[in-house]
Amino acid sequence: MSEETISQQLVKRATKAGKMPIPRLQLCNRVEKKVNGEVELNDDGKPKMVVVGTGPHTVMLISEKYAKGTDYITKQERTEVEYIFEEKGQKKRYNVPVKDKNDELHYFVQRMSELAHGEVVILEYKKNGMTGFIDVKRTVNQEVGIKNTGEIPIIEEDEDPKPKQEPKKVVPVAGGSDKEAEEFFNGKVPGEDVGEINVDEIPF
Repeated sequence: MSEETISQQLVKRATKAGKMPIPRLQLCNRVEKKVNGEVELNDDGKPKMVVVGTGPHTVMLISEKYAKGTDYITKQERTEVEYIFEEKGQKKRYNVPVKDKNDELHYFVQRMSELAHGEVVILEYKKNGMTGFIDVKRTVNQEVGIKNTGEIPIIEEDEDPKPKQEPKKVVPVAGGSDKEAEEFFNGKVPGEDVGEINVDEIPF
């Protein structure tokens, strides 16, 4: 295991002291697509981008709370759950909407409902064709819930964004800028933030 950098040490200390927000749990990144070591370009000359996972993250579920966020595509306000995890001694946060685009309970929330605070799990971003999802497993190699469900579709810049068949129940993240897409996959929703909400207002 590599030694912590000075910046990592400072972030951990500042977070603990309440001098900065809890960092986000980064499960994947958006990077340039390369073939044989060469960056592929779009017709406009810009690099093609792909989403890649950052590997398995062993984390402990610390707490959860309701928060208000903004839908990545519609830009409308929505209710989210903010999960607080601990990874390598540092707290990390990860936000997901309460409901998916089909107006049903988000698959990640369903998976997390099977865990208790203090339980350790492994979270990992995985791809399945054009879609990606967060795989949730207990550290004893017992999967939490059903694998490969509740996928997060990822439409690469060089692929047709129109599905050729009826999609599964998913949470779309296609569209927007590269920066917005990266932030979304890392648990950040533009305009998200803030505060507790009235649980009774959730239409379930």
